[in-house]
Amino acid sequence: SSGINAECPLRPGTCFGPNPPRLFNHMAVLYDRKIFVFGGSCSSNFSLWVFDFDVYEWSVYHGNETWPKNRHSQSVALLNNHVYMYGGYTFLGRECDELWCYDLDESEWKEVKVTSDCKPNAMFGHTAVFNGPIMWLFGGSYLREVQHSLWALDTESWAWKHVSRPFSPPGLYYHIALVTGDIMLVYGGMDESIQPY
Repeated sequence: SSGINAECPLRPGTCFGPNPPRLFNHMAVLYDRKIFVFGGSCSSNFSLWVFDFDVYEWSVYHGNETWPKNRHSQSVALLNNHVYMYGGYTFLGRECDELWCYDLDESEWKEVKVTSDCKPNAMFGHTAVFNGPIMWLFGGSYLREVQHSLWALDTESWAWKHVSRPFSPPGLYYHIALVTGDIMLVYGGMDESIQPY
């Protein structure tokens, strides 16, 4: 048995609570039998929707002045009970280079200030994964230029490091990335010719 319940649709009208609006290029993580859906709308308010499998109900988390600006096409990566969100395309019509941390247990945001002078460009359409305390960030688009850079963020020292390798994938954005063991897998996306890769 695969353990997948194909008879469990999350469609409007099948769940309790308000339903999320139509979203695009949003990101999600699964934690403690809840799905947390970050961003993806065009309004000025940041969107954070949560689906609780125990009660089969959607809820929306409302922000305050410490929440990030709304965005889509950001990266999110889960480490223990914290989600780290980098970059994205804001409702103001530009890329951003902010790093935010969301505590899933306390429902609190904080903007992370790094200790290194260097850091990735403001970007969107990139991916991030964790291997231990290191968050690896690849690809994305900055000022309409597709990136092929690889960055590592040490969450113990809060320092970014640009990682050079003799071989790397071409510049990609809107790809996917997963980690298995010590390997980061990158698949698909759009290349610099705006063609599927």
